[in-house]
Amino acid sequence: MNASIERLYPEEIGHAHSKGATPVEAELEKFHRDTAIVDTNGEGYLQGIDMSTLLSIAKSQDVTIELRKRPGDFITNGDLFAVVGPANKVDEEVLHSIRETLIIGANRTPRQDVNCAVHELVQVAIRVLSPGITLSRR
Repeated sequence: MNASIERLYPEEIGHAHSKGATPVEAELEKFHRDTAIVDTNGEGYLQGIDMSTLLSIAKSQDVTIELRKRPGDFITNGDLFAVVGPANKVDEEVLHSIRETLIIGANRTPRQDVNCAVHELVQVAIRVLSPGITLSRR
């Protein structure tokens, strides 16, 4: 399980510099002024995202994709999934390709949803500790 967490959430992602505004922050501010919206076209739990395809789309179109949903979230038709920029490089084909990276289903799965795996372990522990369940001694 630790290997999955390390793969999905590498330490390098999300650590900001502590001294004032960085060039990255300035770029993000500029990015948020010129984006296209990727909405969802289904309903259910976001079970996974084909990250390698998503990265390929970003590289081939020379765009930045900022995800607003993560595996485990329940989504409905028309929810905001991501923003993509710059907007002038995004057409309906790119939006469709990004939507195709989503794996939506009726239930949560631990495939990319770390919280689901933890929740399942907690449920097992609760059942084991429940007074309605007795352990037989031999």
